[in-house]
Amino acid sequence: MKISYINDLNRSRAIFAYKNIKKVLEAIEDTCNETKKLEKESDDTDKSLNQIKDLKDKKLDKEKYKSHLTKFPMLIKNNGIFAAMSFAKGKDKEYKQIYKDIVEWLKELDLLQKDFVEEIEDIDFKLITMETIELCIWFKRLASTMIEKDIP
Repeated sequence: MKISYINDLNRSRAIFAYKNIKKVLEAIEDTCNETKKLEKESDDTDKSLNQIKDLKDKKLDKEKYKSHLTKFPMLIKNNGIFAAMSFAKGKDKEYKQIYKDIVEWLKELDLLQKDFVEEIEDIDFKLITMETIELCIWFKRLASTMIEKDIP
């Protein structure tokens, strides 16, 4: 029974990581398409240029996202879960996406009820650290296959 539970949990991690990476890639693609559409329709007014700039600012960078996903498990091992999560929460939009995904997963497992940084006193750091590293390993594996390098 225990082996089956471990396999199911590992499979759940993989599915969760896959769905979230796919969701991020679709959002990036949608933003690119919307930006191209606005650029074609643009009449070079300040309003349209600001709309284009806002869209580009919101867009995640695929390569940065992949790089951050690859580095995050070691960031946790080297600095601890609290420092790594605090860093991710306050850093750029790619790290914030990783933070959001991890918190969502931990809430799904009922390991967190609120935001990670807010719930500092009520959590089991060892369990959350191990679970987060296991999830990040799946993010890392899938990111390396799903996010391709843009070849100019």
